[in-house]
Amino acid sequence: MFSIWKKNKSKNLDILIKDAIAHHEKGNLDEAKKIYCNILKDSPENHKTLNLLGILNSQTGDYESAVNNIEKAININKAEPNYYNNLGTVYFTYGFFEKSLKCHDIAIELNPDSVAAHFNKGNALFKLHFFQDAIKSYRRTLELFPDHIDAQFNLANSFRETGEYELSLSTFKKTIQLAPQHIDAYHGLARIYEILGNLDKSLIYYQHTLSLNPEHNKIYSSFLYSLNYQTNLTPEEVFHEHKKWGDLHTNSSGDVISPYHSLSENQRIRIGYVSPDFRNHSVAFFIEPILKNHDENTFEIYAYYNNKQHDSVTTRLKSSVEHWRDISDLSDNDIIEQIRADHIDILVDLAGHTAHNLLSVFAKKPAPIQITYLGYPNTTGLETIDYRITDNYADPHKQTDAFHSEKLIRLPKSFLCYQVPKVYPDIQPLPVLKNGYLTFGCFNNSSKINQDI
Repeated sequence: MFSIWKKNKSKNLDILIKDAIAHHEKGNLDEAKKIYCNILKDSPENHKTLNLLGILNSQTGDYESAVNNIEKAININKAEPNYYNNLGTVYFTYGFFEKSLKCHDIAIELNPDSVAAHFNKGNALFKLHFFQDAIKSYRRTLELFPDHIDAQFNLANSFRETGEYELSLSTFKKTIQLAPQHIDAYHGLARIYEILGNLDKSLIYYQHTLSLNPEHNKIYSSFLYSLNYQTNLTPEEVFHEHKKWGDLHTNSSGDVISPYHSLSENQRIRIGYVSPDFRNHSVAFFIEPILKNHDENTFEIYAYYNNKQHDSVTTRLKSSVEHWRDISDLSDNDIIEQIRADHIDILVDLAGHTAHNLLSVFAKKPAPIQITYLGYPNTTGLETIDYRITDNYADPHKQTDAFHSEKLIRLPKSFLCYQVPKVYPDIQPLPVLKNGYLTFGCFNNSSKINQDI
């Protein structure tokens, strides 16, 4: 590249930057980076180039260089709102949402009509669960740019989070008007109708969504999950849909797994638990006693956590296992390589078809024995998962075996045991003693309430 730099030396700086940007926009990132770096050798204070190089650094996964270069650009020219917006985008990409929010606030101070800054501020607020404020930011984005598809879509999601379901429905529909093939907007409609208990409409939208992309793993799992609420489907029909998904993923898994390691004499059995719910989540309250009470002389425990959300429960669970693997940023193939490198004997899925599951990893059979447990009340549909742990209450003897791709292991009593939180309110006198009638309470997913139930 040095010879190219010499040849172009007579060009002015703006032309060189344009050349670099052209390479950047075409995806020739190595070439763009060389030109940016050569410009900075001669003009280290060129804030435009520092900003562009920071964007490129972020695109190639070099977080520290991205922040460093854009901050340099800001220090040279503190009046440029786009630099703050770009720095906020970098922080957002790497999960620093509060820092991202501060950057976008500054960008808006410098340019109150910045579409990008208002939109990105909404995204940061959404991630921080400030949904009402996110709604304000997305609405301001749409005032400035009414056809902003992503702002419309994210606004619909924000309405869902605040429980404003009718507004969410109408906003998802506006998104589809702007982008008729917007698969996630159709999925959003399916989810809202499911929440509202309108399972017939929900099913229609799920089916339409999958017709746009039959291999969309996240949406397909969401669809299968929703079938558990359908009262007009037979167990055979629900199993058929799960099996269809399982066959699709097993047959398309592609890679041939090398032979498994053999367990040597006196070696502990290695068990790996895979979950996106090692956090303040219902699954954690059931799995924590199990993680804490393995016989350490017999078992070596690994936890594979595929979620960026960390809280006090995450910290506690992390201390309960010998080996903790944060795999939230890894691809399926990288996760499989990690599991194989850890020589796992028994791999346990704790999610089934719930959100953020990694059944696509289990489809490739990275461990010799694979089990699904706890997080999902049905089959995965995968032949590569050998067993599902349950009991005679959830799956009465010989009544549900035919509707599972896994072999059912029925524990003698209950298949789960709830760990009581350390802090909880005192038990009060029975209301019936005062009221003279029974009051029933149910803390559950509203999708389970429908015309039949």
